Formats: sequence, C-alpha cells, structure tokens
Amino acid sequence: MEQVNYNLIDDCLKINHQYIEKLPYHLNIIEELHSNENAHSRILAKLLQYKNQHGFVIYDSFLNFIVSRNQDKDFNKIKIHNPLITQEEERIDIWIRDNNYAIIIENKIFGAGDQNEQIKRYIDVTKGYHYDEKAIFVLYMPSFTRESSKQTWGNYKDSFNDRFAVVSFNEDVLEWLRNYVLPNVTIKEVYLRSAIEQYIDYLEGYSSRREQAQKKELLLLILNKIGIGQSATADEQYHRIMSLHRALEKVRSRCDEKLRLLKDIVINEFDRITKNYYQPKGMICEFKENYCCYQIKKHEWETKIMHFEWINFNQDSLFDSQKLTFVIHVEGDQEFQKTLTNIISHKLNEDNSSTNSYPTCYQKTYYIPDGKGSFAELSTDEKKSFLEGVYNNFMLFVDVIDKALKPVQNPNEKE
Repeated sequence: MEQVNYNLIDDCLKINHQYIEKLPYHLNIIEELHSNENAHSRILAKLLQYKNQHGFVIYDSFLNFIVSRNQDKDFNKIKIHNPLITQEEERIDIWIRDNNYAIIIENKIFGAGDQNEQIKRYIDVTKGYHYDEKAIFVLYMPSFTRESSKQTWGNYKDSFNDRFAVVSFNEDVLEWLRNYVLPNVTIKEVYLRSAIEQYIDYLEGYSSRREQAQKKELLLLILNKIGIGQSATADEQYHRIMSLHRALEKVRSRCDEKLRLLKDIVINEFDRITKNYYQPKGMICEFKENYCCYQIKKHEWETKIMHFEWINFNQDSLFDSQKLTFVIHVEGDQEFQKTLTNIISHKLNEDNSSTNSYPTCYQKTYYIPDGKGSFAELSTDEKKSFLEGVYNNFMLFVDVIDKALKPVQNPNEKE
C-alpha cells in the first residue's frame, strides 16, 4: 500500500497559505454594492460620456473597437461626433445619438432573457425620433457571447444583419477597457482611472479570470516545490503530479469521513434537543436537507402548508455561522400569510408587515453567545439553553396560529 507523503502535502499547504498572505487586501466597490444591470449601464454610459480637449475619446475608442471586430458589417459608416448618450431613456439601456445616427445598446450582463419584441420596440421608438432605419445600429451586450433571440426583433432581424453586433462584457468590454482605454487615461484623471481599474477588476472577478490567474500562479509555485521545472518532460510531470494527486485524494477521503462523523454528532444533538422540546407538545420535527431548512409543525397546520422553520440551515451552518434565523412560514396561500402577519403584528404591538413578505409571517435572528464562533462550539447544556430559549420565544405563536386557522378549518363554527 502506497504511503501518503504528509510532509509534501504540508509543504504544499504552507505554499498556499504564504501565497494567500501575500495577496493585497481585495475590495471592489461594485461587488460590495451588488450592482444590478442598470448600474452597469450607468457605469458604461458614464465612461462613454467622458470628454477632453480631443473630444469623446472613450466613445471613439469603443466605436473603433466594435468596427475592428465587425469589419464585415456597416459600423464603419457611423458618423457621430457630438453624441448624446443617455441611460434608461425610453427604457433603452444606453442610447447614443446625434442628428444623423443612433445606437441602441441592450445590456444583458446578468443573463436576463429577451422580452417579447424588446429590440423591435426600441427600434420603433428610435424611428419615432425621425431616424432613418438604415441609420440605426444595435449592440447586444450579454455577459458571455451569445446571440439574441429571434422573437425580440419582430420583423427587423434580417434588415439589421449588417447593423447589429454582439459585444460581450467578459470577452469584449474587458479586453477593450484593459488594452485600449486604461493605457490611454492620463495620470491626472485620478477618479476616471480608479473607476476603470475597479470595473476591470469587477469583470475579471465576475468572469472568474482573477481566480483563474491566481490559481495558475499558485500551481506554478507548487509544481516547482515538487520538483517539476520547465525542463521536465511531459512524462515526468504527469507521474509526479499524479503521485501528489493520489496522496491528496487519500487525505481528502479520510477528512471527508471524519467531517461526516462530526456533522452527524452536532446535527443529531440539534435534532434531539428540538424533538425533546416539541414532540411532547404534539408537534412534528424534521430536517429538510434538500431545502436547507429544519421544520416544526402540527398536523393541523398542514392545511395551510405552514410551519416554524430554521432557514438557510444545514450541517455546515452549525459549524461556520454565528447566527441562526427562525421563522414562521405560510406557503401556498399568500392571503392567509398576510392575515397571519397582521395578527402577529397586533399580538406583538409592532409593525411586523414591513419586514416580512410571502412566505414569511415572522422571523427573528438569534446570535450565538459571545465568545463562541458557532453552534457546534457550544457545550451540550449551552446548546440546550440556546435552542430552548428560541423555542420558548415562539411558543406563544402556536395558539395564535391555531386560532387563526380555526375559522378556516371550521368556517361555520362560532367562537
């Protein structure tokens, strides 16, 4: 049986740790703000609007880039020297116009589907501003290169064949910004340069290029450690890498087995404490692994598909989260959810409806006691105290729910 070279694995882990420690602190404002498609349209429009003593140089660069990528089409005929560049006017993501030409830009960076005859509507709107159809151009901008759907064009698809181009963010825009725009931004344009660098970094992260580049660099460091230099033959590289791969697989297999045992211990303890609390009260407790939740309910509640529930919950969350969220859910009946939400608000004497939307009627987040990083870190007594504290807080809602359900179950019964 082949022995696992733990020293070699340990060396590789140290290289990985040292590499990560040397990376600069990463902060991307666009990522942190969770920007939507409109935000990306605003960013691109703002870049294209930039003007200096030489004119709209970023817009000119963008158009020249498109022309170079579509030499078999008519984009070289566009003559826009003083562009009006708007965002979300007439619902068009980006609209570039002057007296004679117009460019419609449809932004699909997050993969949104094409609405029914969407591009047709934008062409019709543009024609309504007295632009000749042959002077209108369309850019379709998905995240990665893909064609627009046929239906979105209405009856315009064939006539726009030479005035339409796909310009993807992660393949075209990224290259354009990195190789054609950023190198030509002067040092004095501090904010413009910073914005472009942030946007390039965002697109590299969104397309996983940043991660891939880091993995490639780290791999070279590890290969050098295990004695695979540039002069090694393909056969030498293969056998040394396979040797390390087999060793890592054995270690991973043993770790996975141990992790399963640890997770089972903690989830079983969670399940036991919960059942010991609720089952004597005639309630059902079950772990819904496929839905990442743990549900607690009464048989009568099933008429409205409602339950107490730990949400965003799985075995890992018991080890790596300092907070857990408990909710009251009604699924399948939005009207009853609204009714129960209002009843609970009245019971609590506070506005509960503004923070809870279907299917949630009420929710509360509970934090693991100070000094402990996760539920798994708690002692058995601390686990019991934590869970029972939550369940005691929610017990008053059992009667509330039962009373709310009573007219539904017995519509002719008078209270």
